[in-house]
Amino acid sequence: MEKKRPAVITTIRELTDLAKELAEEKVIAVDLEADSYHCYFARVCLLQLTSSRRTVLIDPLALPDLDPLKEVMADKNIRKIFHAADYDVRCLHRDFGIEVGNIFDTMTACKLLGEEVLGLADLLRKYFGVELDKKYQCANWAIRPLPEEMLHYAAEDTRYLHRLAAIIEERLKEKGRMEWAKEEFALLEDLRHNDMPGHLVRAMPEAAAFDRRRLAALERLLHWRD
Repeated sequence: MEKKRPAVITTIRELTDLAKELAEEKVIAVDLEADSYHCYFARVCLLQLTSSRRTVLIDPLALPDLDPLKEVMADKNIRKIFHAADYDVRCLHRDFGIEVGNIFDTMTACKLLGEEVLGLADLLRKYFGVELDKKYQCANWAIRPLPEEMLHYAAEDTRYLHRLAAIIEERLKEKGRMEWAKEEFALLEDLRHNDMPGHLVRAMPEAAAFDRRRLAALERLLHWRD
């Protein structure tokens, strides 16, 4: 059976309507795709959201901003499920000024549980027998139009997060580690892009010996070159 094409938001009006819809939710699964493998300084190229109703893709390259989402994403009455939230939270703040409240990070939770595997594909295989195709993990998400296959690929990353989080949360409670997890999730909420230098700077072994002034100069140079 052919998969139904996920909805793609490309206008402010559509985004505003989506924000109103999401404001009625209790839990939203969130993921994003960036072009970090294809340029010096990454930018968010696609945002994936799964609610109790549907999975929606947001194209930030077609929009002037993502301001309609700010209130929903910051709302502490709505849980946001991520897998490896650290990078995504920083990127959302850097590119759109979005702050995220009430995070549940499945990777952080799995670390607290002592899981042997932490990758999303491995966890979905373990708990649901689902084979998550990761062939577009290093793709150029800045290309437009995005092929249908890439849209379906992106949608799969959040489709199972609600179910996975429910299982992981129950295990945290059974082991008496839910309070630990809440403390870790609260730290993730406070992350901002400026908390650490750019990913390219961090990837350079020589940069480890730099002081803040030299790190800042190096990052500006890389930004200029890009």
